[in-house]
Amino acid sequence: MRGYTNIKADDFCCIGAVLEAILIRNNYKKYSQYDIINEFGLTVPKTAKVFKKINNITYSDNPNDWGVKLEYDSLNTFFKKERINLVEEYISIREIADYRFELTLKSISDEFDVVFGFDYGRLNNIPDSYSIGHVGLLLKLEGENLLYLDPGPRNYGVRKVNIDDLYIAIKNKSDGLWIIKSTGHNT
Repeated sequence: MRGYTNIKADDFCCIGAVLEAILIRNNYKKYSQYDIINEFGLTVPKTAKVFKKINNITYSDNPNDWGVKLEYDSLNTFFKKERINLVEEYISIREIADYRFELTLKSISDEFDVVFGFDYGRLNNIPDSYSIGHVGLLLKLEGENLLYLDPGPRNYGVRKVNIDDLYIAIKNKSDGLWIIKSTGHNT
């Protein structure tokens, strides 16, 4: 099982917490979820209470806008800028056929970090949260289930879900997998 420091996300900062956990696992300990969020920007509802360390904020009433939106290759740009020896490859769920999802997950080396974006409400069967985006960090596969690290703040910790249910939640959000690999020795 992949080992991570479990970082609890501030509201709307799930990707920042997951990336902080990945950076720590790869011996980059100077970046907090807030540093990461400020790099990419955060969109929140106008009524949201935001942690004081976040200063790159926009506001929207549309729940589909909330959180951090990673643009194509933006993680790689961040890694290069910060001289972090990691590289990210994104696989859209549209590129993975239903019957290939589990095989795709099984084919990814345990040395790599795997982040997946999904529809939070669909995966957790919370209808009033349908279409709210969230991310998780793959820990391991267990038969027809998957263990993942949920950065929260709701449902924070290690979670177990059916692989097919996860696939549907990823597909409903039209999201995918971010596979992050080391490119060399970190000092």
